[in-house]
Amino acid sequence: MNLNLKLPQQLRQYSTSIDKLSSFGVIHKSKRLGRGRSSNQGKTSGRGQNGQKSRGDGKVAPWFEGGQTPLTKRFPKTGFYNYNQTNYATVPLSRLAQWIQQRRINANTTITIRDIVHSNLVHGLSKKDGVKILSDLKPTAQLPPVHIEASSASKPAIEAIEAAGGSFTHKYFNKLSLRQHLNPHKFPIPVHEAAPTKKADILFYDRVSKR
Repeated sequence: MNLNLKLPQQLRQYSTSIDKLSSFGVIHKSKRLGRGRSSNQGKTSGRGQNGQKSRGDGKVAPWFEGGQTPLTKRFPKTGFYNYNQTNYATVPLSRLAQWIQQRRINANTTITIRDIVHSNLVHGLSKKDGVKILSDLKPTAQLPPVHIEASSASKPAIEAIEAAGGSFTHKYFNKLSLRQHLNPHKFPIPVHEAAPTKKADILFYDRVSKR
């Protein structure tokens, strides 16, 4: 295939045909270091003379600034991060009622976290500890009698669910049990259901189970 017919006159002298193209230089071969002085990459193998970086394990940490106080130590630490907090993905009752009206979620069976995630009501729980139901039920949204099983729910949300003739069940999940609940096909050998280990969680789930 000749490309000369498709180019202006002043560019035809620089054109070529596809069958004349070569793969020369496409594959880059790595340098073979340490093959003697006559190989141009021998002796110090391109690492210079002496020094920390010329050694086999002479790596420098990315935060190292030559010995001066690094940036991470020159400024004070502010704020607080609670490692024991639970980070839930929130689901408002109005959106849940809308999903049920659009038949994205089947209200005839117990609605679990798996149903909520697979219906795209919540987009992924990779960085979450579960799902919490919140109450922002608008007067125009009609919530049918549904039975929901999730990690947690606010008190007004539970009252709204029970007023509609449904029920809410608290269920504890850790990271592993939540992954198995969402994708059971990835666990050929099922793991046991998780039980709360913190004192506050034990007291909470024991209290809600007796309601």
